[in-house]
Amino acid sequence: MNPPRPDPARWAELSAQLDPLLDLDPAAQAAHLDVLRQRGEAALAEELLGMLDALARLEADGFLERPALGGSGPQPGQILGAYTLEHALGEGGMGSVWQARRTDGRYEGRVAIKRLRTGLRSRGEAERFAREGQLLARLDHPHIARLIDAGVGPDGQPYLVLDHVEGRPIDQHCEQLGLDLPARLRLFLDVLSAVAHAHSRLILHRDLKPSNILVSAQGQVKLLDFGIGKLMADAETPAQATELTREAGSAFTPQYAAPEQLQGGEVTTATDVYALGVLLYTLLSGEHPTPAPTATTLDRLRAVVEHTPRRLSDTVLRQGGVAAARRARLLRGDLETVVAKALKKAPAERYASAAEFADDLRRWMNLEPVRARPDRAAYRLHKFVQRNRWAVLAGSVASLLLIASAGLALRQAEEADRQRQQAESLLEFMLGDLRERLEGVGRLDVLDAVGSKVLAYYANQPTRRQRDEDLLRQATVLQMLGDLAEDRGRLDEAERSRRAAAETTGMLLEHAPEAPERVAAHSFSIDRLGWLASQRGDLARWAATIEQALRLAQDGLKLHPDHLGLRDAAVSSLANRSIVLMEQHALPAALASHEEAQQMLLKLAEDLPQQWLYVAHSRGWFSRARAASGDLRGALALARSIPELSRRQPQAERDLRIGYLEASADAIAAQYLSELGELPAARDALDRGIARLRSLIAAETASLYNTWQLAVALIHDARLLRLNGAPGPAEARLDEVEAILARGQGATDPQDVEWRRLLPGLLRTERLLLHPERPAGRQAVRDFLDGLPRDTPDRQRLFASHQRMAAEAAAALGRACTLQGRAEDARQAWADGLRLAEDGARAGNPALIAVRLRALMGLGRTAEAAVLRQALQASPWRHPDDLDLLATPPQPPGPAAAP
Repeated sequence: MNPPRPDPARWAELSAQLDPLLDLDPAAQAAHLDVLRQRGEAALAEELLGMLDALARLEADGFLERPALGGSGPQPGQILGAYTLEHALGEGGMGSVWQARRTDGRYEGRVAIKRLRTGLRSRGEAERFAREGQLLARLDHPHIARLIDAGVGPDGQPYLVLDHVEGRPIDQHCEQLGLDLPARLRLFLDVLSAVAHAHSRLILHRDLKPSNILVSAQGQVKLLDFGIGKLMADAETPAQATELTREAGSAFTPQYAAPEQLQGGEVTTATDVYALGVLLYTLLSGEHPTPAPTATTLDRLRAVVEHTPRRLSDTVLRQGGVAAARRARLLRGDLETVVAKALKKAPAERYASAAEFADDLRRWMNLEPVRARPDRAAYRLHKFVQRNRWAVLAGSVASLLLIASAGLALRQAEEADRQRQQAESLLEFMLGDLRERLEGVGRLDVLDAVGSKVLAYYANQPTRRQRDEDLLRQATVLQMLGDLAEDRGRLDEAERSRRAAAETTGMLLEHAPEAPERVAAHSFSIDRLGWLASQRGDLARWAATIEQALRLAQDGLKLHPDHLGLRDAAVSSLANRSIVLMEQHALPAALASHEEAQQMLLKLAEDLPQQWLYVAHSRGWFSRARAASGDLRGALALARSIPELSRRQPQAERDLRIGYLEASADAIAAQYLSELGELPAARDALDRGIARLRSLIAAETASLYNTWQLAVALIHDARLLRLNGAPGPAEARLDEVEAILARGQGATDPQDVEWRRLLPGLLRTERLLLHPERPAGRQAVRDFLDGLPRDTPDRQRLFASHQRMAAEAAAALGRACTLQGRAEDARQAWADGLRLAEDGARAGNPALIAVRLRALMGLGRTAEAAVLRQALQASPWRHPDDLDLLATPPQPPGPAAAP
């Protein structure tokens, strides 16, 4: 039964809630609805659930595949007028496109026939449709695919007959051939010429987009689909909408639609100009001018209506690299002003037609003043000198040039001062409390546009002319942009920003080596570069960088013991050094360092309450070090303290980061509870953690870090399901992780070890434990182990956490090969497990003691295994996968080996 149809006011509220839900998978939808119920909005949750169920039933019934007016749809061989359909060329929102041939004997030829998804209600309407389609055939331009005919099929569906065009969409053509700026503009001028021709005949297109603009192999542009545009008027029906207008109606592509189209306003030639502006912006920058903050339909439409596009040169500049900087310089100034005018929100502020748009582009190409810029004398003189630079230099107008130069110098000084004031205002805007507020609601991306604009200004200023305070704030902006890039998996971009920040703070420190704010800034810059090294798996570089940052901050504190910035930098580096020591298996030193960092953080939080978030964050790493040393109960207590600490953060109730810490605490606690053998409690904690992570991802889709955490939690969920005898649901969880992994690897840096090493290893191990009989699973783990870097006597190449993952993968492979009677493969796996678990077992990690014990038993080294069994029995390790190891077999005599 379908839910009752809501009234329009209620529908507006439901639609805002429904749009984000439709972008989620079923599990995430259920989690989101649970959150609504927990907030006391059960009625809203049930309404939304009813609508989702109704949609699922309609989709299962295949309603989109059935023609609206009945019938089975077009078929090869079907005759429409003088044409016979041969095969389908494609399917779009307005209808299907078929290749056809003329078969009435008048002449041979191939055409494209577009069948529109609509029906005509009477014979009179069909006749008017056919007549108006024939009127549109008057479009005669070399860059417009000709509309040959129009008619109505026997099923009442109208169709259009057009030239059949071979080619690629214009954006693909430009990218695949690597066309330079002049070549792209020449192609675009051909497009403008075609649209201007249609406008001069009172015909709008209304759906200009790359797929409707093809370029042949010879470089010839052809515009498609003018046959379904709006015929504004004709001699027979002036000032009235034609049948094509009513039937094609509001057909458009939202990504290229003008604000007035989305809002149901009047459609004019300026509407086509807006779509052309979007197209040119995309061709020149590779990005859409109004990117939405999330992928939901509502946000995409809102972005077009509300968001002012970033300047073209700023968009290109933020892509990074020498080539991008060169392109940004070419685009800066008049050209981006022309594009910006085409993209104005108000139609009256755009170019009135494609012809005006083309005229200004040609003016720019000819170094003439463009109409999009104010018509001032200094500007006209500047363009004159550009066009006639040699004549001016050779002429006898020295006095005129001196006067003009003085005027231009004054104007440039005024402009430089204006830009400096604007950049300083933006910096103050960013460096106030805005970051804290945006970070708390998961919207750091808002800072991206502001930061790029600031950096674009400073990039054009000689460093020697910049004030020290400007350089220091510039470094802070670079760090912010580095954080944003890292959170989205763009490690190269993050490193460029952070390295530039470190170079800036290093230069400032040379000028004043004892200034505490400069010492703190440079220590923090080095610290953040070290963290990026950890993301790439470079343990040696990470360790060296963190030591450098910590030493710098501690030396500064000797001179300025109460400086808050130095205290913050020192405790950040100390906490990171604790993690490095843990990853190096130096657990006693790691625990001592974590304890010291916790005490420093607690004192710092008394003076800076916003540090409670980092107290809680550091507590999570402290708990991991405790667990690695074998103290699972102590680790569990630390994990359970994280939520209470994080809620001391100011405005915690509105801070999404608190939700992440709570989800992380639940997931960590669930792991420890599993290892202690307390599966029901682990189940409860993990369910809470997964629900929180799904809710966070729904609120901030751009963050890959939350998605990675969800994937790890789902692997743990699959393990609990397997242990509880539910292989089917376990398989479904692993399939979801597989999809997350594919998306994450497609979006992140190829050197990101979390996405490229740790997560794939965990996934393959659990698949093998679930299905040890599958050869493909065994081979996948074997390939994974063979591809890992090997430690050498002088260098530990794998992090301790990665060694544990790899050792457990080897143990799973050994068990699977033993079950399948593959003795030689099992021996190789046991040898790998023995090697990979050695450091961790020696440090007292019970997980790796279990791996090493199983490997020794698999290799028949029972005397050595006996000692390890005693160590495992004395530990709190009671993971269900390893309970068989705790039973004490008869002890053979012989020498024993230490773990």
